[in-house]
Amino acid sequence: MANDNDNIQAYHVRGKVSKVRFVTPASYADGSVFAVTGTWDEEQDNTLSLHQIFRTLQPFPTSQFNPFRTKSVTDVKHEGEVRDLHFLSHDLFLTASSLGRINLFRIAESDPKTQSDTTHKIKLEYSNTTHGSDTGRPLAATGIAVEPNNDMNPEIASVGEDGRLVCFRIEENQNDIAVAIYLQEQIDAAVINGISWPTSKEIIVVTSGGQLKKFDRRDLRKSAAVAVDQDYAADSLTAVACNPSQITQIAVGSSSGLVTVWDSKNLSKPLKQFQVHRANGMSYERANCKAVRIRDRDLEVGC
Repeated sequence: MANDNDNIQAYHVRGKVSKVRFVTPASYADGSVFAVTGTWDEEQDNTLSLHQIFRTLQPFPTSQFNPFRTKSVTDVKHEGEVRDLHFLSHDLFLTASSLGRINLFRIAESDPKTQSDTTHKIKLEYSNTTHGSDTGRPLAATGIAVEPNNDMNPEIASVGEDGRLVCFRIEENQNDIAVAIYLQEQIDAAVINGISWPTSKEIIVVTSGGQLKKFDRRDLRKSAAVAVDQDYAADSLTAVACNPSQITQIAVGSSSGLVTVWDSKNLSKPLKQFQVHRANGMSYERANCKAVRIRDRDLEVGC
């Protein structure tokens, strides 16, 4: 049986990578996909980078044959660390910044009339300081979630170190982008480290105080349920993800490297727990929705 490591291809990217997201493809016709990476902890400018991955074909593949070819397409400056990154469509994506800003970027094809070697560019369309202290000092935006099952004009929610949940919509009219922030709710006194939006009526956040909180979107003034693992009550919860095929299953990562899976309908006790490592980011693997993939700042492990 072939070693699973034979199917892993390494590709060096710029900077210390905090987030990586594959672009939602407009078409699979050309056999290539794009991915965007964001950096953290850079001494000067943090960066968003666009990468293109080509799949090549060979009649008789061998263990030495690399079926993928990857190239760097373009870079753009990002003010602050990239704390989260979420695609809205094949060409629009949002980032959450350590400087408290929510940014909207567009991936566009380069003008063929310009003398440029890049086929695409990343352009900043909108930026706004959304999270901060009462005195006006910016505090990091830590997570972004998009209303599910609404492809026309979904709500977007962001959370941050200020304990606030902010809801807004993005409207695109011809070449103009309009962003309407219409709700800012203080939902916790602690830092909110992550957010998930599994159903249209349910929003889940995790806090540095060790709490998983479930909210009814129709009333964010008070949490509908709270879960705390009493055995690890001192842990900061650092990441949260919803199983896309079983939306009541919620996976949570903690500062001690523990991953806990909860049933959002019954938060009295966890479904399961396992020790992995320091979980800074987490997502369910869509190809196998019983698996949780944990991302560390220098390591990625599938479980």
